[in-house]
Amino acid sequence: MRRPVLWILLGTGAVALLVGLVALVWKFLEPADRSTPVAWDTLKTDVASGNVIEITIQDDAYSYREAGKPSAVKRAKGPPPTFAVLATLAPSATDRWPPKIRFEGDETARLLPVAFSDFMAEVHSGRVSKVRIKKRLYVFSRTDSKAENETRGPEASRAEIEAALRPSDAAASPPTLTFE
Repeated sequence: MRRPVLWILLGTGAVALLVGLVALVWKFLEPADRSTPVAWDTLKTDVASGNVIEITIQDDAYSYREAGKPSAVKRAKGPPPTFAVLATLAPSATDRWPPKIRFEGDETARLLPVAFSDFMAEVHSGRVSKVRIKKRLYVFSRTDSKAENETRGPEASRAEIEAALRPSDAAASPPTLTFE
């Protein structure tokens, strides 16, 4: 009645099934948002290549995603975000789109949230009429609308903000700035 080969095969199959189930459960329990730490210079190189589609900034931590790899997140420690630092986060080729830049906190917006990079594009094109600034919160109105939008940006001095929030066309009037 004893058939050792059968029992060995059944035991091996049961162990293989158990290992497979453990591996499957392990896969689902891993965090979905796996980020890879990189150096600040790697972030700047990736941005200069034009492959970065989005950057999220929280204090001096920069998380970013590249085109073609939406689930892969890289993170770098860098300098505190200033207008000068943000100006360096642009592709070197002019035919590439700059990455969307968001600041942590945009998801808690009371008004319609806008990416900081989109806000700056609106300012540079001369389409922003008024901006209220309170630390890192920028509430603004476009020239063609009374509705207000908001974004989070760098905390900077009054002089830095006034210099940065100017239209590219010198003939266009700059937005009215109110500091709170």
